[in-house]
Amino acid sequence: MKFQSQTVGNKTHGIAKLHEAGRLDATDGSVDAALAALEGEAVRMAPGMQPQNVTNTIYASGVMGRMPEDETWAALETAAVRVAQDMIPQNVADTLWSYATLRRTPGDETWAALETASVRVARDMIPQNVSNTLWSYATLKRTPGDETWAAMETAAVRVAPCMNPQAVANTLWSYATLKRTPGTRRGRRWRPQRCGRRRV
Repeated sequence: MKFQSQTVGNKTHGIAKLHEAGRLDATDGSVDAALAALEGEAVRMAPGMQPQNVTNTIYASGVMGRMPEDETWAALETAAVRVAQDMIPQNVADTLWSYATLRRTPGDETWAALETASVRVARDMIPQNVSNTLWSYATLKRTPGDETWAAMETAAVRVAPCMNPQAVANTLWSYATLKRTPGTRRGRRWRPQRCGRRRV
């Protein structure tokens, strides 16, 4: 059976969420076979995937701790480069988190595309996006470029009042791991985000 690109991403993501909730085991024979079939479809459908489809597929691998086959990974990396310019904050953060969770460093072109996307969406990130993005850089032991770092620092200042304990801990751990000291914002008034519903 052949699937559409959205179906591949949604089905793979759905299996991952069930695995995360303990409702099925991704290493079970029948589940593993289904995931292998979806991988094959991901290779075929990757050239037409939208940002959410790409993110869902890569994120599912991170959640399940299941490294895709080389052909699948190459197809998804190529797709990530293509759609990065249209990713929303959650897409960027989840994609980076997935790479870091799998301890797999993106290829140079993919990394550059995701860094550019991080700068673009940082101002719209919520606390978990910010902490997950910084955690991903630190876990992969890759220091963000100056523009990316400045954008993430600005985002961290904005969302800090809304961070939960885990987000605070992950953010500080990331700074320490990357051997960076948080900057100061003297001489300029910074307006932190109000917690709760975000104005759009």
